[in-house]
Amino acid sequence: MGREDSNRTFNFEFPGSKITDRPIADRPRELGAFETLFLEPKMTFPKIARLFGSSHRFVPSSLYSEDTIRDTLVKLESALSIEKSNDINFIMRGETEFPEQLVQALPQVQLLYYKGNNRLTRQKCIAVVGSRRASTQGMKIATRIAKELVDNGFVIVSGLANGIDKAAHQAAIDAGGNTIGVLGTPIHHFTGRGREKLAIRMSTEQLLISQIPVLHYERCDQRQRNKFFLERNSTISALSMGTIVIEAEENSGSLSTARRTLEQGRKLFIPANCFSNPRNTWPVIFKELGAIRFESVSEIIDNLFCEN
Repeated sequence: MGREDSNRTFNFEFPGSKITDRPIADRPRELGAFETLFLEPKMTFPKIARLFGSSHRFVPSSLYSEDTIRDTLVKLESALSIEKSNDINFIMRGETEFPEQLVQALPQVQLLYYKGNNRLTRQKCIAVVGSRRASTQGMKIATRIAKELVDNGFVIVSGLANGIDKAAHQAAIDAGGNTIGVLGTPIHHFTGRGREKLAIRMSTEQLLISQIPVLHYERCDQRQRNKFFLERNSTISALSMGTIVIEAEENSGSLSTARRTLEQGRKLFIPANCFSNPRNTWPVIFKELGAIRFESVSEIIDNLFCEN
């Protein structure tokens, strides 16, 4: 479906032609090759990171013929040809606007789909994450902290899940600030109970990003799809100067983000009230690993910008 046939716009089209017309432009070629890579048997993000190593330029098209890439682009365009996929963009490692901090993600992120203002990744970002089944107290704490951080010039990064994530995103917007939602699903799969309205607003006024390949995701069962959230958690922490875990259940996704934060050399923050619950073992464990216990946002800011 070309631009002349529809009001839908995809960044991988170019004016007056279809993405499958010859010749294939360089950027659509790389996008098609990236999606083709993930159609290979047992392909993973770590395998792709090892394949391209420390190269500054991500060039997956070197692995496939033009016809193969063209076939994949046709399938990709069909998969994205729905109303909610307006204005989908992508950016590759090696391009000027690619977030430099994602080079430190484990494994390295090679390509991002996005909707919204990608320039937000170049501002002071801090992650606020926590339980989907958050307590009333946790929601209040997340809202207060996100607002105070926005008041101090930070962009709030989170995973657009219900609970703490949603509260942090909403608080940032309500405070007149900015927020980034990192998806564990493809860029056009951002709907969910209680989150669709917020996600749509963020996709136009803020920023949604995803590293999840569209065509591969469609082939995965739910167990395989759940693994993408681990990659999402690594991207959340890599984008951010530090991560704040408001509340978390033992062995939860939020604690996966916490572990990645420390592995990437970022600062991890845990509110003091988390240490008062004797059923929670994770706050003490992470404090011993280097997490910082805090009672005020000023402590977070001081620690982010101190020399040590």
